[in-house]
Formats: sequence, structure tokens, C-alpha cells
Amino acid sequence: MARSSTDRRAGALGDFDALPDELLCSVLGLLEPRDIGAMACVSSVFYVLCNEEPLWMRICLSNRERVDSLVYKGSWKRTAMKNKTGKLNGKIEQLQFNGFTSLYLYRRWYRCHMSLENFFYDAGAIERRKELSYDVFVQNYDVQKPVLLTDLAEDWPARRTWTIDQLVHRYGDSEFKVSQSYGQRIRMTLKDYADYTRSQHDEDPLYIFDSSFGESTPGLLEDYTVPYLFKEDLFSVLSPSQRPPYRWLVIGPSRSGANWHVDPALTSAWNALLSGRKRWAFYPPGRVPPGVFVDVNEDDGEIHYDGPTSLQVHGTCYGLCLQRFLQWWMDVYPSLDNDSKPLECTQHPGETIFVPSGWWHCVLNIDETVAVTQNFVNSRNMELVCIDMAPGFHHRGVARAGLLALDDDEFEGEHDFTNPEFLKKHIGPHPDHFLSETSADGMLNKRDFRDWLRKLQVERPDLRHQIWKCACLAIDADTWQRRLSSICNAHDFYFKEDQHIPVGHGSSPVYLLDEYAIKIYIHEDGIVTALQEIDHELQFYALLRESASPLAEHVPAVIAKGIVYEEGELFRAVPSVDSGEILSTGMSMVSSKDSRAFWPYIVTRRCPGQNLAHCRGMMKDDDYIDLASFLGCQLRHLHTLSLPMKEEPVLGMPDVPQEWTHFVSMLRQHRQTLAKRLKEWGSVPRHLLEKVEDYVPKDPVVLIGVAKVENGAAVPSRSAAWLHMDIMEDNIQMVPHASLDGFQNDRRAMQARYIFDFGDLRRGDPLYELVPLFTDVLEANVELLEHFLESYKLDLAVEGVRTSYRAMCYCLLYKYDAMEAIFRGSKELRMVESWHELELILWGMLNE
Repeated sequence: MARSSTDRRAGALGDFDALPDELLCSVLGLLEPRDIGAMACVSSVFYVLCNEEPLWMRICLSNRERVDSLVYKGSWKRTAMKNKTGKLNGKIEQLQFNGFTSLYLYRRWYRCHMSLENFFYDAGAIERRKELSYDVFVQNYDVQKPVLLTDLAEDWPARRTWTIDQLVHRYGDSEFKVSQSYGQRIRMTLKDYADYTRSQHDEDPLYIFDSSFGESTPGLLEDYTVPYLFKEDLFSVLSPSQRPPYRWLVIGPSRSGANWHVDPALTSAWNALLSGRKRWAFYPPGRVPPGVFVDVNEDDGEIHYDGPTSLQVHGTCYGLCLQRFLQWWMDVYPSLDNDSKPLECTQHPGETIFVPSGWWHCVLNIDETVAVTQNFVNSRNMELVCIDMAPGFHHRGVARAGLLALDDDEFEGEHDFTNPEFLKKHIGPHPDHFLSETSADGMLNKRDFRDWLRKLQVERPDLRHQIWKCACLAIDADTWQRRLSSICNAHDFYFKEDQHIPVGHGSSPVYLLDEYAIKIYIHEDGIVTALQEIDHELQFYALLRESASPLAEHVPAVIAKGIVYEEGELFRAVPSVDSGEILSTGMSMVSSKDSRAFWPYIVTRRCPGQNLAHCRGMMKDDDYIDLASFLGCQLRHLHTLSLPMKEEPVLGMPDVPQEWTHFVSMLRQHRQTLAKRLKEWGSVPRHLLEKVEDYVPKDPVVLIGVAKVENGAAVPSRSAAWLHMDIMEDNIQMVPHASLDGFQNDRRAMQARYIFDFGDLRRGDPLYELVPLFTDVLEANVELLEHFLESYKLDLAVEGVRTSYRAMCYCLLYKYDAMEAIFRGSKELRMVESWHELELILWGMLNE
């Protein structure tokens, strides 16, 4: 396009005139606010570009020091200035310039101000049904096709009270999670959000998408009920801490909405609209919408739907590029012929739409809307969900991208992308499904996934065959059961050929039979590590009995041990007599490069009762106090044991005493990946995440306390103690409380009796043991920690390092996400200014 003779662009931009406006705006978005202000003073065109509201919106959402709350100040530039300086200097006057035009800025301005009043469309492609019976729903719609249901919300109080103005009146000071279609998330009070929606003209407006509204504003849950068609939700057997997000309050202005996507883990969903109108578009499973591409991470199976302009691609991609949400409707949709257009409908107030598993959909708010939505797993889509959480990536790409994801040799035959039998063919070989993590965005981690299947076996016996099928798909349960059967045959144990799903949250499968507990050892780091673990555990059990420690009464007795060998398609268990025989036999096989796979195992006497994870619902306040005291006493016995166990030191660590090498090596490994792990887990607020590298010591060896240096090696101020390393709720066995006088005690129900699983046993700092105990067992309750310390009685201090600092660092360096339990449900802790402040709140008592 020819430029006007009065066009000031070239003179105002200089050499930057060679860059398109879109790229210039992207570059400016990488700068700090102070630098943007300086660029605005360079020339008239830079002034225009530096005062664009989308630029300042990005600054507010992505570069803020605090992400937990935001107060909108009428414009994004004013909001950014307020956040940065803490004050506003009156009204910000905008300068006006002639002689500058930009098609890019105009198109963006048009998208920000266009009206969608007449954008509704409904040709009847999605059926509208009233008074639909459950049987008809299952037969014609569930896991088959979307449907609009017109009468499910008519009797809800929310149908009359869920408008923005009425909700502001009731919950104006409550904070909600606010999102943007490209993923940025913050918190705003409902009053501030309402003020924002009335003044904003954003290309990509913010909308409330809050999965925790039921906890923060429980009164909203009283305004609606789950419709009878969707009552079955198999995730409901999980505890609140295990259950993934499943219900959302959704409030958005006109032009907001959701990009093209498939719901997580192929769950189904329902969405009830209480006010406003939504335009929905659908494509069936396996048919990627035009203009969209799918990125499947080949490492962890995580799914991204976006375009390469805003996404770094890590895996296999299918399809084309999606630029912006509203842009799809403006640029892609009009170019589609009738055969390529999606199935569409306009949802009106009071209507509920059902979204089946695997269906692509996007939503555009025509008006200001208020809705509630829930995702669910039922007996019809359960197998799809389990397949999607199985390790690997190819089957996940096939479920979403369909033919685009198939290899050349996979095109023959029928392709049904909602058929579990078809999808399971594409799961592909995996070294060990039990060890492998579920897909990164698969809703449940592997431990909670196994727990979910076990709980379903108990609570839904009618689905037992289906549950077992899912366990075989996702964790290879049938193969592990054949190994278990060979162990029982070798020891003449009674074994009922049943559908056994292993218990516990550890990496090794554990099976509970009538009289015995059988643990088969595997490890992420390979068979050598598994051999070392069982050797440590067997040594510990033998020496514990000889020591006459009171701890021995609370640890199960060993009945048998041995190795399971793979012999073709079969398995053969060979018992061992000597504790060291397993290690020597296994290491001989490794060194001789014997190609047979093998697994060491141990059999202990099954203890009465249930683990803590299954007893929490029955426990009373005094039970938790007794639990803390019990653990304090037993860990004191463990940490003061003097056991002459064999443990080969880690080589190449001359600066660390031999007894500390394994512990320090572990800490150093976790320190190297600290920032990456915390970012992936996502439980730490951003302003603290940015400070974590400066808080945790570069070399965590200082945490064990160095008293002096002798012959080039650091000498800690205390000896290493034997640590359990995994004091978590599934390793603590509870029994019904029995009072000494035989009378019923209304203040007690359960009491702790046994501690299991010493497979991770190693020497180290006793303070490290408090991390899983505090965050998992005691649920980050500081008062219970005090009861534990009163019973523990040992000094945890070391020379030269603050005890609370060491404890906080161990939380950050722990192998699992310990910070999630600390921050869960605590806005106050998420708002602390520094790690030091958080350290003193949680662990300050240790310094006394």
C-alpha cells in the first residue's frame, strides 16, 4: 500500500521502519515499564505504539511482581503505573498525531470495539430437548453428540439471582480467579471485575473462570444442583485434596470466551447458562478445527492448542496455526465452505449444553454472561479417560487430531476416535506403565490415579470388570498380578485369582492379601537401585530386631523374600534365605548382562487396621494429637538407632563425609532442577518463585552444618541419622482406639500403631524427615507439629545455620511438591513478601 506524503512513520521510526507494526509491538512487550516510557519519548510513532492498551494489559498480567490479586484502575496503563509506583498522578493525557496509519492497529482496534449483538446463529444442528429421560440421554447422546437441554436449570435459585449486579451485591468483596484465553491468570474482587467489564475494550477480555468458588463462596453452591442426567461422577470417590478441579464459575463480557480445545483427559462436561447468550461451535473427535494446530509433547504427553507465534513447540504437531481467539471467527470462519463449518448453536439463559468426551469446541460470549460448568467421569466415558491418562503421547494425539496423527501404516480399517478399543491400539510400547507418570495434563498423577481405581473397586463393585480393564490399560495391572501369583505359588500362600490393584503411593507395587503384604521392588533409576533398596530394608529389619528398640513393636515382621524371574511369557519366583543373597544374585545378573528381567520382593505380616489416608474421615481432634505424639516418639527411636548397616558411599564427593554422601548427592540433584520443578508444579506464587534461587544455597551441603574441615573434607556438627525418608499417610497404619480402662471415649476414634515401608531408608539430616510429616501427615498444621516436637525431644539444630532456614530449604528441595500442601487454601501464606517471612511462620518454633 502506497504511503501518504504526510506519513510520519519512516522519519519517526528510523531503521525500525523496516519492521512490521505487529513485530514492533511484540518487541515492546518484552521491555520493562520504565523502558517503555523511555521509548515513548523517542518519537511520535513510538509514542503511539507505547500507549496501546493491549501492551499495558500484557505488562500487568505477565510482568507483575504479585499475581494473587489485581485492582483495575480504569485503564491498563493506569493499573500498571499504580502497581509499579503505588500512586497515580491524576488523569493521564493522551497526545494526538496525524500522518500515521496502521492496518494492524486498526484491525486490533476493530476487534476490541466490534459489537456482537447480532452475532447469534442457530440452524438447528444441535438438538434442543426438554424433559429428557436418563435412558434416552444414555442411548442417544452420552459420549455421542452434544445436546441443548432447555429445562434443567428452571428451578434453580441461580436462574433468578446470577446476574453480575446481583452477584456483586452479594459477593462484591470476594476474590475470584480471572483468566484470559491465552492462559494468563490473576485474582480480582468481583466488584473490581465488574468495574473492569464496564470500561474495557480489550481484544482478549478477561473472564472469571474459577474452580475454587465453592470453597471461597460456598453460598453459590446452594443456588444450583447437579442435573439428574450428570449425577454419576466417578471422581467423587477421591478426597478433596486428590480430586482435580471439576467445577467452575464462568463470568465473561461480550467478546470473551474459550479457544478451540478438547476437555482435559477426555472428560465430558455440562454448562448451564444463567444470563446472557453464548455461541458454541463443535467438531467431532479426531477432526481438528481449521486454523488450529495440536502440539503433543513427546516427553510427557501434554497437549497444547495454539499457534507457533505464542507457543514453543516441544513435540509432534498436527494442523495449522491459530493466531487469536476472536480472529478465528473473523478470518477463518468466513472462508469455510458448508461442509467444513462446525456444528453450531446459540445457548440462551436457562439452557444447559452437554459436551461429550473428545469433542472439539469453542465458545464466544455474545453478551455479558454468567454460567456454571462441571466436568465429569461416568461409567460410559471412564475407559476413554483412563486411556488418555496412560503413559505416552501418540494415543493422545490420535484422540484429538485423528487422521492427522496416524502413521502411514495405521490408515487401514475403521477409525472411531471415541472407541477405547481403537485408541488403545495406539498407546504404544512403554518400559513400565506402573513406573511411568500419567500424562502431564491428565488430571491425576500416577499415585492418585491408582488410589482412584482402588477406591472405585470398593465403592462401585458393579463396575469391577470395567475398572480392572482400565487398570490393565494404564498401569499394566494384569502383568503385575501374574508376578504376584508366582510369588504366592513359591511360598504356598493362598492366592485367589482376583483383580488385584496395588496399594500405596510409592513407586513399588504393594499387594495386601489376607495374612500378608507383598512388595515387589522397582525403581525409576533402574534395577540396581531397587536391589539396594531391598537390601537396606532387609538389613534394617534384621538389625532392628537385634537392637531391642521399642520401634520394633511398630514395624511389621518379615515372612519371606526372593526374586521373580521372567521366563518367556511366564514368571517364576525363587525364595531367598539369606538377606544378602538377593543383592549378590541380582548384581551378578546385572554384571553378567543376563538378559532376563527380574524383580526382588519382600513379604511381611499384614498388620491390622487401615492406613491413615483411609481413616481421616473417622478421626477426631484428639486422634491427630495422639498421631503427632506417636510419630514423635517413633522417629526419636529411629533417629537414635546405631545400626552398622552397609551402605556404599557415592564416589567423587571428597568434600563430603562418607555417611553423608547419599543425602548430599540427592540434595544437589534436586537443587540443580529446583526452579524448573517448582515452575512445572505451579504451586508457588510467582513473586516467591522469582526469589527462590537467591534463597536456597547454591550448594545445599551447608544445610547439614559444617563444623570444621579436616584433610580437605567438611565435618558436619552432627552425625547422620537413619531416616525413613517417606513418612506419608499411606505408610502409617491406624487401628480403632481402645482405652486402657475399657470404657468408650467419645473424644477418640482411631490411633496410630504401625509404620511401613523402609525401602527408601538412608542416612541424613533428621530435619529432612519433617517435610513429608508436616506437609502430608499433619496437613501443614503448626499446632500438631508442636505436639510432634514435644514427643520427639531431640535437638534438630546444627552449628552455624538457622534451623527454620534449613527446614524451609528442605521443603523446597523435597522430591515431591511439598509447597502445594503449604499454600493450599491459604491466601495469607501466598501473600507473604519473602521466603524468610514464610520460613518463620511455618518453622520459627524450631529456633526456640
